[in-house]
Amino acid sequence: MVEPEKKKRRRLCSFKDEWLQLAEYRNWLTKASEDSGYCSICRVQFTVKFDSVKAIKHHAETKGHRIKVQGQVWSSTSNKVSIKTDNAEEQHICTAELLLMYHGVKHHHSCRSQDCGNKLYPSIFPDSKIVSRIHCGMTKAAALIENVLAPHSLKLAVQDIGSTPFAIVTDAANTGNTILFPVAVCYFNKDKGICMSVVDFFEDGEETSEAIAKNLRSCLQNSSLIRNKIVAYGAVNFGENKSVFLHLKQMLDLLNLVPGYCSAHIVHNTAKHGLEMLSYDVEYFVIKVFSEFSSSAKNISELEEFCDFVETEYSEILHQLPKRFLTLFTAVDRLLKNWPALKSYFVNKGKEDVSCTIWAFLAEQEDSFQ
Repeated sequence: MVEPEKKKRRRLCSFKDEWLQLAEYRNWLTKASEDSGYCSICRVQFTVKFDSVKAIKHHAETKGHRIKVQGQVWSSTSNKVSIKTDNAEEQHICTAELLLMYHGVKHHHSCRSQDCGNKLYPSIFPDSKIVSRIHCGMTKAAALIENVLAPHSLKLAVQDIGSTPFAIVTDAANTGNTILFPVAVCYFNKDKGICMSVVDFFEDGEETSEAIAKNLRSCLQNSSLIRNKIVAYGAVNFGENKSVFLHLKQMLDLLNLVPGYCSAHIVHNTAKHGLEMLSYDVEYFVIKVFSEFSSSAKNISELEEFCDFVETEYSEILHQLPKRFLTLFTAVDRLLKNWPALKSYFVNKGKEDVSCTIWAFLAEQEDSFQ
């Protein structure tokens, strides 16, 4: 009898310190843990336990990493070029490019739109010498934002915080198949009041609580923030046994760290459980009324006529977004605004042509909307 072949176990690899000395990696590679590395240019942590040094090579060949390396090379080259202090035109050009990039970042414009705009400005302002000399494509725009504006913004935020106690806040955001974690700090300034500032973004494919805590610790170290001044950590959810809050508390040795729960989710849960005490389903009623007018121009036209009859301005009927009870208030508020016309509309149609849910609501719960 032939014995079945035993499956070979895959051997896991660990991070080797000798990789840090390789010429092609030593400028950006650091050791994050026993089985993962960290790219200081992309600010991304990646695992090497399956592919060993091939994982580092794979990250170095990614498009995003190559673009950021090119931007860093451009920045280091431009720093070596001396600009005469008496050349006011050169200073105006640099100022104009930075202001355009700042305007784009503030209004969430992409680098592609910035590139298109910079090609359009010389045609709009042909008599301007400064505009004709602005050359800020996507690569240069990304380099200016990442290497000039972002560090300067972080420096101002760190200076403003100083030795003031602050809270750190983060949450996951999916961009395609990439999971990004924005890191923000919240602190109090006696002149400005409560201030919020984004200090970093990092990518984490594992999305484990321990990995997120390590990335947060790295962000604090790179930002030169005084970590023993952290008084609270804000997030959406907190686990009882394994959570980012507990790992961060142990890593930074902050025994008095306070959890900051998300106020939006608190309101969400309060509304969710509070609606269970009502004698009728408000959510279902909002959905049925919205479905009456969402795909029928005729019904909307009739409702507008009733609005004119009761001397009420017509407002579009809204619906509730899934899993977000905060939007239910806006939807109900809009129903209240249109209620005299809505009531006349449904009563005029009659019981036979109206949903049984709406008709039962009109018959039994009429006083709730008055």
